[in-house]
Amino acid sequence: MFAKINRRYRRFKFIFFFSLVILILIPVFFTIYQMGFFSSVPKIETENHYSENSPVLKVVADYDFCPRSFYDENNQISGLDIEVVNIIANELGYKLDIEFYDWPTCKEKMLNGEADLLLGLEIYSEMTGVSKTIPISYDHISVYGKESVFTVSSLSNKKVGLMANSIIKDLFDLNCEYVEYYTNTEILKAIESGEVDFGICHNAIANKIIKNEKLNVEPGFTLMESYPTIGVRADKPNLVYDIDKVIKNLGEAGTLKKLESKWIERFSSIKSFSTVFRKYEYFYIFYYIIALIYCFLMAFILIYVKTQIKIKKHIDILSSVAEIYMSMHYVNLKTDSVEESLSGNENINKIIELEDSASNKMIKIMTTQVVPSDVEKVLTFTDLSTLPNRLGDKKTISADFVGKNVGWFRCQFIAVTYDENNVVQSVIFTTQVINDEKKREEELIYLSSVDELTRLFNRRAYEVDAAGENKKLSEDFVYISFDLNGLKRLNDSKGHAAGDELLQGAAESLSMVFNPYGKVYRMGGDEFSAMLHGDAETVSDLMDTLEKILKRWNGTYVKEISISSGIVMAKDYPGKTVEELSQIADDLMYKAKEEYYKKTGNRR
Repeated sequence: MFAKINRRYRRFKFIFFFSLVILILIPVFFTIYQMGFFSSVPKIETENHYSENSPVLKVVADYDFCPRSFYDENNQISGLDIEVVNIIANELGYKLDIEFYDWPTCKEKMLNGEADLLLGLEIYSEMTGVSKTIPISYDHISVYGKESVFTVSSLSNKKVGLMANSIIKDLFDLNCEYVEYYTNTEILKAIESGEVDFGICHNAIANKIIKNEKLNVEPGFTLMESYPTIGVRADKPNLVYDIDKVIKNLGEAGTLKKLESKWIERFSSIKSFSTVFRKYEYFYIFYYIIALIYCFLMAFILIYVKTQIKIKKHIDILSSVAEIYMSMHYVNLKTDSVEESLSGNENINKIIELEDSASNKMIKIMTTQVVPSDVEKVLTFTDLSTLPNRLGDKKTISADFVGKNVGWFRCQFIAVTYDENNVVQSVIFTTQVINDEKKREEELIYLSSVDELTRLFNRRAYEVDAAGENKKLSEDFVYISFDLNGLKRLNDSKGHAAGDELLQGAAESLSMVFNPYGKVYRMGGDEFSAMLHGDAETVSDLMDTLEKILKRWNGTYVKEISISSGIVMAKDYPGKTVEELSQIADDLMYKAKEEYYKKTGNRR
């Protein structure tokens, strides 16, 4: 039976970890795909409808404007704008003569009349002697930097790179120093080198350059929307009309949308991990929520199966060790019955009747076994009706009680089986005598916190209490440092028995005065401290009382006790810790000690 359960458990475990690997790989491959690792340069597919006698359209375009206009890996002109102008030329029966330059040169060629069309012209641009068609696509112009910025104020008094003669300078007063460049690549490289702080580029253009050049540059806020169009020589108004007509037809047919998706969205729009994450943030959130729920469910089932195996294996072990317990019973909570007694106790067996329910047996046993002061507490602990809720996700709960005949004993419930809702259905109930354990515990606590000679709290107890006070130091907190005067001289002249008597007398006097208000500690040697709560008047009265008690004190070896002190009230030193207050109190105490020695002429 165990072998069969174990095989099922191992098979289920393999399925769980295999599915976990798949869950991890899905977003990894999705992210890699979206970052463009599997995308290649799209191909331009056009059919030429012109003849040898067709008129020629001279076109100029920016070679550093990928994915709109650029040289591909085969050194062929390519890009969204190139594909659109090819379609337009074919529709209108023109032959194309396309030349690539940097952007300022393109604009110069257009203004000099050396070109008929200028690709990539912004709809907002104003060029003398140049008309514009309707937009052929849509993009954003954003701010880029080594780190993402999201406010215009971030550019104030910074160096900002942009294209030479850009319309941005006329449209926006960004309170910055503009630095002009001839290509977008130069702008983005200047950001990485630190030549400028930020740069302004089209999103699609910048994303492609950042990927190709492996630049450490991040996109920031969008400065404006971009509507690239085609510039046409103003002396050819009919050409503007014809091109607009073709562009409208391409838009209505969905061709422009397909081209924009092909070049902008799939080819270059998201290439860095941060931009992929930002765009698909909700996908990642919902995916990982579902994945976590799945993992929790699978893990829960795995743990449940493993628990059942452990229970079946360990029930025999529990039976074999039952003799160490005063009593040990297997209780079925569903039927409210004791199904099996793993060990017996004759005194208990005489109290209960065989037909009693488990709940009745608990009541009869516990009310007769514990001292009266613990009856209510033990009945609450052994209440089987509330036990499933109290156990919750815990495997065991226990509590200690005082028995009439056995002294200290511990009751413990150990969860064994659960239903489909993970509610405990059966438990093992044990009782065990723990007198020796309690005695050792009390001895250890006492020894660890009390000074052996004076029976005052020791430094260890002081540090624990000081840490507690530090958590919320109140204004009425008072710290007093004490130091015995003349202990060394007494030890040297009368021996350590006299010194011990002096220490014990001082401890007794300090305890008598300050214990009702706080605690007194022996810090070591002849040094003591007290931490208490009270106002200045109370502290003054306590010190007067201490002085009277010390004057009346008389020992076998020592006839008088003299103590120097330093008092610090927290309200006089706001913001100080207990340790800092103790240093101040020590300084005051040492000053008082020096005064005492000057006055009496005695030394330590």
